[in-house]
Amino acid sequence: MAANAIGSGIFISQELLFDEQIVKYKFSYWESTYSQNCNGFLGKKSLERLLKDYNGHTYWLSVPVNKIRSARKIPDWLSIAAGYGANGMYGEYENITEYNGLIIPKTKRIRQYLLSLDIDWSRIKTNSRFLKTLFTAMTFIKLPFPALEINSEGKVKAYALYF
Repeated sequence: MAANAIGSGIFISQELLFDEQIVKYKFSYWESTYSQNCNGFLGKKSLERLLKDYNGHTYWLSVPVNKIRSARKIPDWLSIAAGYGANGMYGEYENITEYNGLIIPKTKRIRQYLLSLDIDWSRIKTNSRFLKTLFTAMTFIKLPFPALEINSEGKVKAYALYF
């Protein structure tokens, strides 16, 4: 309930303060290696894994750079995104050790905090109805870009492309 209230509050406050949605929620997914090591617990097929493999999920908040700092040389559609993800999860609150009689490897749960670039599709100007429809459909998808990660172990990692 708290997450729903916060999400609604962010949406309503942006409409009231800015008359538009500046901060956008985005999602990215890349199938994790954990899904391959758990004997089907995180799904057996790709679509199942998209829904069950939270290790591959990253949730982002994206803000156009020009809304933070006005600069003529930066395109309106370029955004900066802060992301959150986790790894090492084989269970809801704690990791399970077996599934269907098969052993699941022990892992440590790690939180990931990320910083990356992004594209705000709604800020790309076009007269094409097809492209407008496509861009609207892609509003919630975070495309791969270089990223910087700081995790709960205090480690810093850089990625050439982070999905």
